[in-house]
Amino acid sequence: MFNLTTKFYGGIFISFFLLILLISFTISHTDPLTQADTFYWRGDVNLNEYAFEISDVICFRPCFLSGHLCTYDQIGIDNYWYGISIQASDVNFDNIPLTLSDFVFIAEVVKNEALPWDTVSPSDDTVYVDTATNGNQIIVSSTSPDTIGGIVLVFSSTSDISNLVNHSDMAFDWHQESGQLRVLLWSLFPGEMPVPPGTVELFSFECDGKVVIDSLAAANSRAGEMHCPFTLCGDVNVDGYIDLSDVIYLANYYLEGGDSPPDPIWRANANGDYVIDLSDVIYLAKFKLTGGPQPHGCGFYEP
Repeated sequence: MFNLTTKFYGGIFISFFLLILLISFTISHTDPLTQADTFYWRGDVNLNEYAFEISDVICFRPCFLSGHLCTYDQIGIDNYWYGISIQASDVNFDNIPLTLSDFVFIAEVVKNEALPWDTVSPSDDTVYVDTATNGNQIIVSSTSPDTIGGIVLVFSSTSDISNLVNHSDMAFDWHQESGQLRVLLWSLFPGEMPVPPGTVELFSFECDGKVVIDSLAAANSRAGEMHCPFTLCGDVNVDGYIDLSDVIYLANYYLEGGDSPPDPIWRANANGDYVIDLSDVIYLAKFKLTGGPQPHGCGFYEP
C-alpha cells in the first residue's frame, strides 16, 4: 500500500516536472529576443556558433539581392532562430540590423582589416551616383571623397535589363525579378578592391524601357555609413520633374541673384562641366524648348 502510494505520487511529481519543463521551453522559445541572445550570436549570421567567418559574409550577402539571409526558410530554423540570425547581423551596435555598414564591417574583420570590438562611426562624406547614356546602354558611376567599401543600388524598369558589365575592381552581384534590379558591389577576396575616391565607373547595363533608381546605400572601407542623396540633374527647383520652371529658376539664380538651387547645388550643372554658369541655362533651355540633349547624368529621366 505504501509502495503504491509512493509510486502514485512519484508519477504525479515526474509528470508535473515534465510539464514545467515543456512550458518553460515553450515560453523561452517564443519570448522576444533578449540582449544576451543578440550579444552571444553577434557576427554569427549563419548560426554555426563561430562568428565573423567568411561563411557569415556569404550568408549575409543574399539579403541585399533577394531580401533574405541564407538562414531564411532553412530546415531547422524557425522564426525565432531567423530572428536571432537577423539580430546577429547588427555588428556595429547601432540597433539596426541588416545594414550595408554591418555587412562591410564583417567583411573587414574577416580580411583582418578590423577587429570585432572596433567602433564603427557613420561617415560625414557623401556619395553621389551619376549616369551616362549611350543608346540603350546606361553607365553608372560614383563620386566620393573617400573609398567605398560597399554599395547597393535598386532599380525599377519597364522592360528587362540585360548585358550587365562590372567596371569596378569589386565583386559584382545582381538579382533581377519582377521589374526590379538589385546590384551589390563589395570586396572580400584577393584582387577585389574598394572603389577609390573621385569619379569612378561602377557598372553598365542595357535597357530599352524606362529605368528609375529606387534606393541607394553605401559604406566606406571602414564600414562607416555614407550619405547617399538622390539627385536628378536638371531638376533645379527639386519638384521631381525637369521642365520649364527649372529653366526659369536657374536663369533667375544666375542672372538675377535669385535663390540658390538646393543641395547638392550641382543639380544645376546641366551640361556636366562642373561649373554653374550661363551655359547651363542655355543647355537646359535647349533641352526643354528645342529637344536638345538631356542634362548630364540624367539617364534615368524620361521626359
